[in-house]
Amino acid sequence: MLVGTVASVAVAYYASPFLHGPWEFIASWDDSINFLDNTMIQQPLSISSIVSMFTTVKINVYEPLSWLLKALVHSVWGMDPFAVRIVTLVLHWVNCLVLYATSARLLRQLGQPHPLGCFIGTLLYAVHPIHVEVVGWPSAQPYALAMLFTLLCFYTHLHALECTSPHHRRFFSILSMGMPRDTSRLYVCSVMSKSAAILVPVGIVATDIVLSTPPQPCSWNRRATTLALLRYAISKAGYGVSMLGLACMTAAANADGAMVDTDILHLSMTQRCVKAVVVLLWPVRKLLWPTPLRYHYQLPSTLHASWIDTDRYVYFPAIVVVPVVGQLFTYIDTMCYPWNRTLAVVSLCAVALCLAHVATLQLESWRTAEAVFRHGLKSDPTDWRILDQLQELLLETRPAEATLYLQQTLRYSPRHGLKAQLQIAKCHMLLGQSTEACAIYESLHEQYPTYAHVLNNMGICHWKQGRLRAARDLFVRAAANGTGLTRGDQSPQTNIILVDAWDPRTP
Repeated sequence: MLVGTVASVAVAYYASPFLHGPWEFIASWDDSINFLDNTMIQQPLSISSIVSMFTTVKINVYEPLSWLLKALVHSVWGMDPFAVRIVTLVLHWVNCLVLYATSARLLRQLGQPHPLGCFIGTLLYAVHPIHVEVVGWPSAQPYALAMLFTLLCFYTHLHALECTSPHHRRFFSILSMGMPRDTSRLYVCSVMSKSAAILVPVGIVATDIVLSTPPQPCSWNRRATTLALLRYAISKAGYGVSMLGLACMTAAANADGAMVDTDILHLSMTQRCVKAVVVLLWPVRKLLWPTPLRYHYQLPSTLHASWIDTDRYVYFPAIVVVPVVGQLFTYIDTMCYPWNRTLAVVSLCAVALCLAHVATLQLESWRTAEAVFRHGLKSDPTDWRILDQLQELLLETRPAEATLYLQQTLRYSPRHGLKAQLQIAKCHMLLGQSTEACAIYESLHEQYPTYAHVLNNMGICHWKQGRLRAARDLFVRAAANGTGLTRGDQSPQTNIILVDAWDPRTP
């Protein structure tokens, strides 16, 4: 009764921010590309539109099922940021139900059934504030969809194992079992929703190992072991082929993201592969002490793993909390003192209520772009990326305040690398310090003579100096032969039109 009441209160309190106030897209943080400017999801659903979803890469990701979900939401509610978040919230609750069922089934097969422990563990996962980013940020919706397919994959696999009679559940028998085709299809769906699910087969194999009963040493036979492992490898061939194909597809989609000019902070493809593994180890501290949470983390440049810190990355590895809590209660039940279980239940229920309160406060910071950025600056006033986003947001409506943030952006921005230098030059130009900005562009032009953004910005410098012919030549070079322009970027072409139409007598 106590646990059910606490769960109802915590879940209702968690969702309470959606009962009042406006919600907006975080346009300057991927929502514009994924929603507002995404014509692919705004078209009426048809065979051709669905085909385009399965043949398109956007911002270096390939997630056709997530785009299909966005299109479905748009077809029902239109471009509504509130509806997008509600759909994600529902997905999150459904994920929690499937997570509970999966964890309970896993512990039952281990001979340690504890529905109460799994329920409390699921409650802690459901209301934990570190998952707020997935619910509160529209562009993080693919994580919730991928998690649904991932959990269904594990549940289906455990169901197949549970259907095996107990006397068959020995080491060699489980290793030689085939995998239902539905399970591998669910895995493919999870990765096509979000590539973060690429390592799910590793979890499937780990589950098989945990549930296996090792043979006695005296019965060990090398030939039987080799045959069993071979049968097991063959039974998982579908997973292996799927994982290899999806990994190649993900790498191809993310190829541009590994280029040196993609972002101010550059990750090589090797670092991105390491990131996929290291990110599984990062969540522990955030799970145990979820403060201060925000959408962007900046760590000292000496810490080479600074690029793994994002709350949404914890959504997948954190599912292990549920069976761990279930096993904890199984251990508590073996102790002699009956009050230990009551104390554990009361303590964890109190923790769940505290987590729900923190999560509610965290959700409030995801209402608008300005709320997100100001919340981030409270935690780290030196975060140059947040400062830059905030100054862009305020530039038209509050230019004086935007200038203050722009000055701080210039102060804290990184200095090394092509995009970092372009960022510094941009800040100088916006502050009216064109001499400093043009000096940086001149230096970059010597190092990167074919880079389109450098050519385009050099052209603007010449334009400001009244050298229209030189400016136009640079714009033409950027448009015709320049490298590094993202798909759809028409800046050089636009500048050619503007410079041709410009009247030098105009003040």
